[in-house]
Amino acid sequence: MESSPTPTVGSTLELIKFLHAGVFDDAGLPYWMHPVAVMEMLPDDADDDERKAHLLHDTIEDTGTTEDDLRGWGYSERTIQLVVGVSRNRAPPGLTYMEWIRSIAASGDIGLIRLKYNDNRHNSDPGRIAAIADADVRKRAEDRANNRYRRSMRILREALEALAPRPGHSA
Repeated sequence: MESSPTPTVGSTLELIKFLHAGVFDDAGLPYWMHPVAVMEMLPDDADDDERKAHLLHDTIEDTGTTEDDLRGWGYSERTIQLVVGVSRNRAPPGLTYMEWIRSIAASGDIGLIRLKYNDNRHNSDPGRIAAIADADVRKRAEDRANNRYRRSMRILREALEALAPRPGHSA
């Protein structure tokens, strides 16, 4: 079997533009701009697996893309693991949203925690929410941001802080 070339961050950007073609967020912007904004929240020291996973984070949940598709396109198991880990439709059945968030926080996987934190952070962005023209849709987005995402980000932020190397301690 011939292996696919390893995708780059640039080719992943082109892929998400294709996979999310014709889809718009609640403010009317092309949907692919959301994963780009989420990726741009990463610190400079993030590796390419994490960058690609940030770009791909909604593909399994929203586009019908599968793990096997990602594998066939040449993505690393690490990138795939991160994308699957934040795909709500791949969470264990019966978990509430907050139980699922707690399981991500408890994973100890800084890349996974950071990905879900950044996704919630962008989904809670006041400027992004204010750009939603439909008042009912905007109100629902505000409610999610002020309730679900605020609690979620607190849990995820605490997990990230617990994993952060402390000055004077070996990592």
